[in-house]
Amino acid sequence: MATLFEHGDIPCTHQKWYIDEILRNILDHISFECDGTLASCARTSRALSELALDALWRKISGLVPLCSLSLPSFSEEGKEGDAGPTFLQFSHVAQYLPFLSLTLRRVTFYVQAASPSPWTGTLTQERHDLLGILDVCSPCVEELSLEGVDFQASARLAAPVIFNHLRVLHLGSVFTSMSNILIHCSKMPRLASLSIILRRSADSDDVRLQRGDERHGMPTLSVLEVLRAAGAPLEILHAVDSPMLHTVSLSVSVPDHDTDGWTRCASVLSARFSTSLRTLHAECVQSGIVVPDRALPFAQYIKPLLTVRQLRECAIIIEDLAGVALTNEHLDTMACSWSFLTILEVAFRGGRTAVPRPTITSLLAFAYRCPGITKS
Repeated sequence: MATLFEHGDIPCTHQKWYIDEILRNILDHISFECDGTLASCARTSRALSELALDALWRKISGLVPLCSLSLPSFSEEGKEGDAGPTFLQFSHVAQYLPFLSLTLRRVTFYVQAASPSPWTGTLTQERHDLLGILDVCSPCVEELSLEGVDFQASARLAAPVIFNHLRVLHLGSVFTSMSNILIHCSKMPRLASLSIILRRSADSDDVRLQRGDERHGMPTLSVLEVLRAAGAPLEILHAVDSPMLHTVSLSVSVPDHDTDGWTRCASVLSARFSTSLRTLHAECVQSGIVVPDRALPFAQYIKPLLTVRQLRECAIIIEDLAGVALTNEHLDTMACSWSFLTILEVAFRGGRTAVPRPTITSLLAFAYRCPGITKS
């Protein structure tokens, strides 16, 4: 049975009661292995009572911990550096719920707000910030996800204790400049996986890395993902100094005034990670309004990457208003350079329909020269 109510038909106290009951019913029917479902159901609500939170955490004790900070005022209070009522409520919940503990290894913080505000509280203000709480309650966290939480801190601040143990860091829906992110990541000696999803193209004029420090961060990084960025991927690729980087996912926006953005990113990948790179997922999106007179050849996009001889998986998505020409010669070139390929995905968005495409015969020849593709 499904019952629908208009938002204005139910008093606020009744809304909370309905939310609590829905959560309890969901938790009674989900499996312990389904952490993705747990995250989804917790994020559907904008108002959770402490009893519902308690039931949620006791139900999933031992699984991937998830803290849903749904009130928009939370980020505002953190911005002022004061322990307001929302923050005090969270601190109180953190004291008696079991998910923050000395043995905790994975945690996600999620702030649901229409316009998330930067979290500018410093790391030394009586530890009134998320990293300070983790330092005290869960200093051994190895996997940290921050959704909608921004940290804009000075490079002079001391690194939190948890930075010594972090191996996986995900920053989702952030405004923080790439320079600030790199400053934090450079203080994480064990960081192996970094994922960044920007809400917009962040400015990096406030804090910039010194030129001599560009390649002294993240020496153990093996997985890198940077999405929804313009110049940010190039900045972080220059900063990464890891011989173990094997998986890269990039989304590059190409404006009219800088049409070589993707070429520069691909050139850095080829020059610095040609021996270690095994998996590449790349999206190149033209963000300008000027349509070129003719379709660009596919070789222009992949030429810098042809020296990455050990590539196993490659997925390239290109959005170009003029279209992209993919010929038999391009396939032949890729087969010669990437003979170890097991997965190849190429997708074109937009553009003209009358552009060259490879023949069936050339596709069969490509598969023959890359035997790993036929076996996968």
